[in-house]
Amino acid sequence: MFKMYQHFLLLLLFVICSTNFAQVTEETDKCVCDCEQSQQRNEVPIPPNHNHPTHGFVYGQPGQPGQPGIPGAPGTNGNHGIPGSSGVPGQKGERGQKGDVFQCQSKDCQNTSNGSSPNSQKGEKGEQGPPGPPVIDFIRPYERANVAFSAGRTKTMTSQDPGSVITYDTLFVNVGHDFDKDTGVFRCRINGTYYFAMHVANFYDVGDNNLYVQLLHNNKHIISVYHHDDSTYRDSVSNSVILQLVRGDQIKLYLEGNRHLYSSSRRFTTFSGYLLFAD
Repeated sequence: MFKMYQHFLLLLLFVICSTNFAQVTEETDKCVCDCEQSQQRNEVPIPPNHNHPTHGFVYGQPGQPGQPGIPGAPGTNGNHGIPGSSGVPGQKGERGQKGDVFQCQSKDCQNTSNGSSPNSQKGEKGEQGPPGPPVIDFIRPYERANVAFSAGRTKTMTSQDPGSVITYDTLFVNVGHDFDKDTGVFRCRINGTYYFAMHVANFYDVGDNNLYVQLLHNNKHIISVYHHDDSTYRDSVSNSVILQLVRGDQIKLYLEGNRHLYSSSRRFTTFSGYLLFAD
Protein backbone atom coordinates (compact mmCIF):
# COMPACT_ATOMS: atom_id res chain seq x y z
CA MET A 1 0.00 0.00 0.00
CA PHE A 2 2.74 2.44 0.84
CA LYS A 3 4.60 1.68 -2.43
CA MET A 4 1.53 2.39 -4.43
CA TYR A 5 1.20 5.75 -2.71
CA GLN A 6 4.86 6.56 -3.57
CA HIS A 7 4.28 5.69 -7.15
CA PHE A 8 1.25 7.96 -7.25
CA LEU A 9 3.19 10.89 -5.81
CA LEU A 10 6.06 10.41 -8.28
CA LEU A 11 3.63 10.29 -11.17
CA LEU A 12 1.90 13.47 -9.96
CA LEU A 13 5.25 15.22 -9.51
CA PHE A 14 6.29 14.19 -13.02
CA VAL A 15 3.12 15.62 -14.53
CA ILE A 16 3.58 18.95 -12.67
CA CYS A 17 7.22 19.21 -13.74
CA SER A 18 6.39 18.41 -17.38
CA THR A 19 3.73 21.14 -17.45
CA ASN A 20 6.07 23.76 -15.93
CA PHE A 21 8.88 22.77 -18.27
CA ALA A 22 6.62 23.17 -21.34
CA GLN A 23 5.56 26.63 -20.11
CA VAL A 24 9.18 27.61 -19.43
CA THR A 25 10.24 26.41 -22.87
CA GLU A 26 7.40 28.37 -24.52
CA GLU A 27 8.25 31.54 -22.56
CA THR A 28 11.94 31.14 -23.37
CA ASP A 29 11.27 30.75 -27.11
CA LYS A 30 8.97 33.75 -27.04
CA CYS A 31 11.54 35.82 -25.18
CA VAL A 32 14.31 34.85 -27.62
CA CYS A 33 12.03 35.67 -30.60
CA ASP A 34 11.14 39.02 -29.04
CA CYS A 35 14.82 39.76 -28.50
CA GLU A 36 15.70 38.98 -32.09
CA GLN A 37 12.86 41.11 -33.39
CA SER A 38 13.87 43.92 -31.06
CA GLN A 39 17.45 43.74 -32.29
CA GLN A 40 16.26 43.90 -35.93
CA ARG A 41 14.13 46.97 -35.11
CA ASN A 42 16.84 48.46 -32.89
CA GLU A 43 14.40 48.29 -29.96
CA VAL A 44 15.12 47.51 -26.28
CA PRO A 45 13.57 44.16 -25.28
CA ILE A 46 10.81 44.23 -22.65
CA PRO A 47 12.09 42.89 -19.32
CA PRO A 48 10.41 39.74 -18.04
CA ASN A 49 7.60 39.88 -15.58
CA HIS A 50 8.92 39.17 -12.06
CA ASN A 51 5.61 37.68 -11.12
CA HIS A 52 5.78 35.23 -13.97
CA PRO A 53 6.47 31.62 -12.98
CA THR A 54 9.61 31.61 -15.18
CA HIS A 55 11.26 34.49 -13.29
CA GLY A 56 14.75 33.54 -12.25
CA PHE A 57 15.73 31.63 -15.41
CA VAL A 58 19.00 32.74 -17.13
CA TYR A 59 18.89 33.66 -20.87
CA GLY A 60 21.06 31.57 -23.14
CA GLN A 61 23.58 32.79 -25.77
CA PRO A 62 22.17 34.17 -29.07
CA GLY A 63 21.80 31.57 -31.75
CA GLN A 64 23.51 31.52 -35.14
CA PRO A 65 22.13 33.89 -37.86
CA GLY A 66 19.41 32.36 -39.95
CA GLN A 67 19.53 31.66 -43.69
CA PRO A 68 19.02 34.65 -46.01
CA GLY A 69 15.40 35.25 -46.96
CA ILE A 70 13.88 35.02 -50.43
CA PRO A 71 14.77 38.07 -52.58
CA GLY A 72 11.99 40.62 -52.75
CA ALA A 73 10.21 41.72 -55.92
CA PRO A 74 12.07 44.32 -58.09
CA GLY A 75 11.14 47.92 -57.40
CA THR A 76 9.66 50.33 -59.96
CA ASN A 77 11.93 52.34 -62.27
CA GLY A 78 12.94 55.77 -61.07
CA ASN A 79 12.33 59.03 -62.96
CA HIS A 80 14.67 60.13 -65.77
CA GLY A 81 17.48 62.37 -64.71
CA ILE A 82 18.08 65.89 -66.02
CA PRO A 83 19.93 65.91 -69.41
CA GLY A 84 23.59 66.70 -69.10
CA SER A 85 25.27 69.66 -70.74
CA SER A 86 26.79 69.40 -74.24
CA GLY A 87 30.35 68.19 -74.42
CA VAL A 88 33.27 70.00 -75.97
CA PRO A 89 33.42 69.46 -79.80
CA GLY A 90 36.11 67.02 -80.84
CA GLN A 91 38.95 67.78 -83.20
CA LYS A 92 38.47 67.34 -86.94
CA GLY A 93 39.66 63.97 -88.09
CA GLU A 94 42.04 63.31 -90.93
CA ARG A 95 40.70 62.82 -94.44
CA GLY A 96 40.07 59.20 -95.27
CA GLN A 97 41.53 57.34 -98.21
CA LYS A 98 39.68 57.24 -101.49
CA GLY A 99 37.44 54.21 -101.76
CA ASP A 100 37.46 51.69 -104.56
CA VAL A 101 35.05 52.01 -107.46
CA PHE A 102 32.01 49.83 -106.85
CA GLN A 103 31.67 46.93 -109.26
CA CYS A 104 28.46 45.01 -108.86
CA GLN A 105 28.91 41.26 -109.35
CA SER A 106 25.23 40.40 -109.03
CA LYS A 107 23.10 39.31 -111.99
CA ASP A 108 20.79 42.23 -111.19
CA CYS A 109 23.47 44.60 -112.51
CA GLN A 110 23.37 43.16 -116.01
CA ASN A 111 20.48 45.45 -116.92
CA THR A 112 22.22 48.61 -115.68
CA SER A 113 24.35 50.69 -118.03
CA ASN A 114 27.11 51.61 -115.59
CA GLY A 115 27.36 48.39 -113.57
CA SER A 116 26.08 50.04 -110.40
CA SER A 117 23.65 48.45 -108.02
CA PRO A 118 19.99 48.76 -109.10
CA ASN A 119 19.14 49.79 -105.54
CA SER A 120 21.61 52.69 -105.48
CA GLN A 121 20.21 56.21 -105.16
CA LYS A 122 20.45 58.78 -107.89
CA GLY A 123 22.83 61.63 -107.15
CA GLU A 124 21.97 65.32 -107.26
CA LYS A 125 21.90 67.17 -110.54
CA GLY A 126 25.24 68.79 -111.35
CA GLU A 127 25.84 72.32 -112.56
CA GLN A 128 25.47 73.14 -116.23
CA GLY A 129 28.73 72.87 -118.13
CA PRO A 130 30.18 75.47 -120.49
CA PRO A 131 28.88 75.63 -124.07
CA GLY A 132 30.45 73.07 -126.36
CA PRO A 133 31.69 73.52 -129.91
CA PRO A 134 29.17 73.69 -132.77
CA VAL A 135 27.50 70.37 -133.46
CA ILE A 136 28.63 68.70 -136.64
CA ASP A 137 26.45 65.75 -137.54
CA PHE A 138 27.99 62.45 -138.57
CA ILE A 139 27.99 61.97 -142.33
CA ARG A 140 28.34 58.61 -144.04
CA PRO A 141 31.41 58.16 -146.29
CA TYR A 142 29.39 58.21 -149.53
CA GLU A 143 27.76 61.51 -148.42
CA ARG A 144 31.02 63.13 -147.35
CA ALA A 145 31.37 65.29 -150.50
CA ASN A 146 27.61 65.93 -150.96
CA VAL A 147 26.37 69.22 -149.44
CA ALA A 148 23.19 71.01 -150.50
CA PHE A 149 20.39 72.94 -148.78
CA SER A 150 17.33 74.98 -149.71
CA ALA A 151 14.97 76.76 -147.28
CA GLY A 152 11.99 79.12 -147.51
CA ARG A 153 9.68 81.38 -145.46
CA THR A 154 5.88 81.33 -145.34
CA LYS A 155 5.48 84.45 -143.18
CA THR A 156 6.42 88.11 -143.51
CA MET A 157 9.25 89.48 -141.40
CA THR A 158 10.08 92.86 -139.86
CA SER A 159 13.65 93.44 -138.71
CA GLN A 160 14.67 95.32 -135.59
CA ASP A 161 17.30 98.02 -135.46
CA PRO A 162 20.10 97.61 -136.52
CA GLY A 163 19.02 94.42 -138.36
CA SER A 164 18.09 90.73 -138.11
CA VAL A 165 19.25 87.41 -139.58
CA ILE A 166 16.55 85.92 -141.81
CA THR A 167 15.22 82.61 -140.50
CA TYR A 168 13.04 79.99 -142.20
CA ASP A 169 10.14 77.68 -141.42
CA THR A 170 10.40 75.35 -144.42
CA LEU A 171 13.34 73.11 -145.32
CA PHE A 172 13.20 71.65 -148.84
CA VAL A 173 16.51 69.76 -148.67
CA ASN A 174 19.46 69.60 -146.27
CA VAL A 175 22.02 67.08 -147.53
CA GLY A 176 24.87 66.95 -145.02
CA HIS A 177 22.83 68.72 -142.31
CA ASP A 178 25.04 71.81 -142.47
CA PHE A 179 22.17 74.34 -142.56
CA ASP A 180 20.05 75.35 -139.52
CA LYS A 181 16.71 76.86 -140.56
CA ASP A 182 15.93 78.08 -137.02
CA THR A 183 19.05 80.28 -136.91
CA GLY A 184 19.33 80.82 -140.68
CA VAL A 185 23.05 79.97 -140.63
CA PHE A 186 25.00 77.63 -142.94
CA ARG A 187 28.17 76.20 -141.31
CA CYS A 188 30.85 74.85 -143.61
CA ARG A 189 32.06 71.36 -142.74
CA ILE A 190 33.97 70.45 -145.91
CA ASN A 191 36.57 72.70 -147.51
CA GLY A 192 35.60 73.53 -151.10
CA THR A 193 33.85 75.80 -153.56
CA TYR A 194 30.18 76.63 -152.92
CA TYR A 195 27.33 78.29 -154.79
CA PHE A 196 24.71 80.42 -152.93
CA ALA A 197 21.52 82.10 -154.18
CA MET A 198 18.93 84.32 -152.47
CA HIS A 199 15.44 85.37 -153.57
CA VAL A 200 13.45 87.93 -151.53
CA ALA A 201 10.18 89.82 -152.05
CA ASN A 202 9.30 93.41 -151.13
CA PHE A 203 6.25 94.41 -149.08
CA TYR A 204 4.63 97.02 -151.34
CA ASP A 205 1.68 98.06 -149.10
CA VAL A 206 3.93 99.26 -146.26
CA GLY A 207 4.87 102.92 -146.61
CA ASP A 208 8.45 103.81 -147.51
CA ASN A 209 9.85 100.25 -147.44
CA ASN A 210 13.13 100.05 -149.32
CA LEU A 211 14.15 96.40 -149.14
CA TYR A 212 17.84 95.79 -148.44
CA VAL A 213 19.26 92.28 -147.78
CA GLN A 214 22.95 91.25 -147.53
CA LEU A 215 24.71 87.90 -147.78
CA LEU A 216 27.36 87.74 -145.04
CA HIS A 217 30.43 85.51 -144.95
CA ASN A 218 31.67 85.32 -141.35
CA ASN A 219 29.72 88.58 -140.69
CA LYS A 220 31.40 90.32 -143.64
CA HIS A 221 29.37 91.74 -146.54
CA ILE A 222 29.71 89.79 -149.83
CA ILE A 223 26.68 90.61 -152.02
CA SER A 224 23.27 92.25 -151.52
CA VAL A 225 19.88 92.97 -153.09
CA TYR A 226 17.99 96.24 -153.02
CA HIS A 227 14.46 97.18 -154.07
CA HIS A 228 12.86 100.63 -153.90
CA ASP A 229 9.14 100.50 -153.17
CA ASP A 230 7.65 102.62 -155.97
CA SER A 231 5.05 100.22 -157.32
CA THR A 232 1.79 98.63 -156.25
CA TYR A 233 3.03 95.05 -156.72
CA ARG A 234 5.03 92.58 -154.66
CA ASP A 235 8.32 92.59 -156.50
CA SER A 236 11.07 89.97 -156.03
CA VAL A 237 14.81 90.48 -156.31
CA SER A 238 17.61 87.89 -156.52
CA ASN A 239 21.35 87.52 -156.39
CA SER A 240 23.92 84.71 -156.30
CA VAL A 241 27.60 84.11 -155.66
CA ILE A 242 30.32 81.42 -155.69
CA LEU A 243 32.65 81.34 -152.67
CA GLN A 244 35.68 79.41 -151.51
CA LEU A 245 34.99 78.18 -147.94
CA VAL A 246 36.92 76.32 -145.27
CA ARG A 247 35.67 74.29 -142.35
CA GLY A 248 33.92 76.48 -139.75
CA ASP A 249 32.95 79.35 -142.10
CA GLN A 250 29.40 80.72 -141.77
CA ILE A 251 27.00 82.08 -144.41
CA LYS A 252 23.69 83.89 -143.68
CA LEU A 253 21.25 86.50 -145.03
CA TYR A 254 20.86 89.75 -143.10
CA LEU A 255 17.82 92.09 -143.33
CA GLU A 256 18.68 95.73 -142.56
CA GLY A 257 16.95 97.39 -139.60
CA ASN A 258 13.37 98.62 -139.76
CA ARG A 259 12.73 96.87 -143.09
CA HIS A 260 9.88 94.55 -144.11
CA LEU A 261 10.30 91.26 -145.95
CA TYR A 262 7.29 89.74 -147.67
CA SER A 263 6.42 86.06 -147.95
CA SER A 264 3.40 83.77 -147.81
CA SER A 265 2.42 80.14 -148.26
CA ARG A 266 3.73 80.52 -151.83
CA ARG A 267 7.24 81.07 -150.38
CA PHE A 268 8.49 84.16 -152.19
CA THR A 269 11.59 84.31 -149.97
CA THR A 270 14.16 81.47 -150.26
CA PHE A 271 17.83 80.80 -149.55
CA SER A 272 19.80 77.96 -151.22
CA GLY A 273 23.37 76.69 -151.54
CA TYR A 274 25.41 73.64 -152.46
CA LEU A 275 28.96 72.35 -152.80
CA LEU A 276 30.36 72.50 -156.35
CA PHE A 277 33.49 70.49 -155.55
CA ALA A 278 35.56 69.73 -152.48
CA ASP A 279 39.21 70.67 -152.06
